[in-house]
Amino acid sequence: MKNIFIFLLFISINRVSLADEFWMGMLGDDGVVSPMVLYDGKSWSQHWPYRSIPTEYWYRVEDIFGSLFFLSQRDPFDPKPLPRDKYKASLDKIPAPWLGGTNIDIKSWYLYGRDEDGLKLNATNMKLHNSRCGVGIGLLTDYQDVNTENANLVVPDPPKDVGFVFTKPINIIPFEKNDSKDDDNIVSFLKSRFKTEEATMFKKIKDDREKRGIIKYPEGTSLLDETEKSDIEKYKYFSSDAEILGSKYHYVVLQRRYDPSKLENSLACETVRYVQTWLKEENNKIEILGENVYYGDCEMKGAVFFDPAFILPVNNKYYIISDKSGWEIRWYSIHKLNKNKMEPVMDIDDCPLVYG
Repeated sequence: MKNIFIFLLFISINRVSLADEFWMGMLGDDGVVSPMVLYDGKSWSQHWPYRSIPTEYWYRVEDIFGSLFFLSQRDPFDPKPLPRDKYKASLDKIPAPWLGGTNIDIKSWYLYGRDEDGLKLNATNMKLHNSRCGVGIGLLTDYQDVNTENANLVVPDPPKDVGFVFTKPINIIPFEKNDSKDDDNIVSFLKSRFKTEEATMFKKIKDDREKRGIIKYPEGTSLLDETEKSDIEKYKYFSSDAEILGSKYHYVVLQRRYDPSKLENSLACETVRYVQTWLKEENNKIEILGENVYYGDCEMKGAVFFDPAFILPVNNKYYIISDKSGWEIRWYSIHKLNKNKMEPVMDIDDCPLVYG
């Protein structure tokens, strides 16, 4: 009986902490997996040309798929569909550098991020397909819920992301959206910080104006009080679905909008201030792991935000996998959870420029 208990404990530990080597990718609604990043047991790296194919690499792709004359004739502003039953190649033709020098079996993938977490998918071929950046190379699978309507369009949209996939079963800790209209202790704490730092920022703006001789304010005037502004609002709020080593993790973005005419802003749109914060909560104690402030016009060209997807336990370490987006850009990102901070590991670029 004791041996059975030890065996079951061993299985439980291995389900909690994913070990050794694996690939992480994204399944599109065209049924194609894009292998995004490799974990070799120690570090993360990119090797697969998963989003687009620069012309200087066509010679290698032509060796795999045959004639690519059609690619050189494609109008990037008027893409034509790449039918599901065409432009395929055997998995045996995958160049070794694209696999990062590993022998990981990439024929089997497991889907996470939907109700069917752990659904096994079988890769059958390499496949040229439309991606956000042009023509990409992925792995065609037996995924059943394919968006055939989009695949048959004359000008197809890029595939929509279905969920993350891995080359072995895993146990993830999801992040969930908090859509409550009421403020909890996390939001109340951050709003208090927002107001304190906001007052400091506006005092600096006021002092700078007076120093430059732009305007002289009456004694005791607060520029913040003079400025028409909205309430402090929740823009994003995500929380981990379970505790890790006794702590829950949160990502919160608060925003406030201001009348630009009061702030020397010549643009017609509002001035906006965003504060995004990563936090740890343990025994009702809140600790800030990372914070970033954006202050500028409402087009927010310099702002970048996260949508945390899940926490991934790997070899007794914990990584947060997020969707990262901003002005006309989109990545995925990996952060490592350390005791008192969030450590950026890498951004997984949608359109890598360097291939193995």
